[in-house]
Amino acid sequence: KTDYQPPQKQMDSCTLTNYETVTGKEIVYFRFGDMEQPVSSWKEMYQSVLQILYEKDKSILIHAVLSEDKKFSKNPAEISKYVEIRDGIYAIIQTSTREKLAILKKMFHFYNFPEDDLLFYLRENTESDVGSSKRY
Repeated sequence: KTDYQPPQKQMDSCTLTNYETVTGKEIVYFRFGDMEQPVSSWKEMYQSVLQILYEKDKSILIHAVLSEDKKFSKNPAEISKYVEIRDGIYAIIQTSTREKLAILKKMFHFYNFPEDDLLFYLRENTESDVGSSKRY
């Protein structure tokens, strides 16, 4: 009998500054400021972060809707391509992970938040179709 524990593989992490490293990786959880939240997908993370931003200052997301930015909508034509943030504000969800992160990077700029305030914890994609074109 032994007390030996094999070393646990450290999770990879990245921020909005270096998100190019997410290819082939699944998100496990994210940290925003002093809050950590487990998530099961990039889509869930994206919606959660936008909801947090909305709660911090909804006028910035409302401005994105009013500026006719196609990434946000008050009345999306194809509702299945969008996810509700709050109060009838929708964000496009059928995009690549990289595009979701690029949108968040842009939003962090509007909110004047440092890009490294949002940290993603990742693991290798365990699905056999790592190279698939699934974009959610």
